[in-house]
Amino acid sequence: MKQMLVIGPDNKKVKVVDKNGCSTNVGYDRLGIATGAVSVEPDIEGLQLPGVFTLRGMDDGSAMQNYITKCNPKSAIVIGAGCIGMEMSDALTYRVSKSRWLSISIPF
Repeated sequence: MKQMLVIGPDNKKVKVVDKNGCSTNVGYDRLGIATGAVSVEPDIEGLQLPGVFTLRGMDDGSAMQNYITKCNPKSAIVIGAGCIGMEMSDALTYRVSKSRWLSISIPF
């Protein structure tokens, strides 16, 4: 993973450094900054069961894909109607035969 150090809007370059401390400049035409967030893990029974995932990063997506490939589930439910939830619902329609999304509020 790389960390962004400097954004140079005048020359359209971003200075990044890798985990070894090596820095480089990366050019861009358009720059989108997606700062991300932490997946909310409500206190719900069963949240830690196999086949239940929170999704925030590539590792989470890989774990879900590995589970789908290995276990071949026939249905899936995505809880959350944010951007990631909607994208995941769309992606799952191609991987499982029955996919649904739910937009619910959970008190914390």
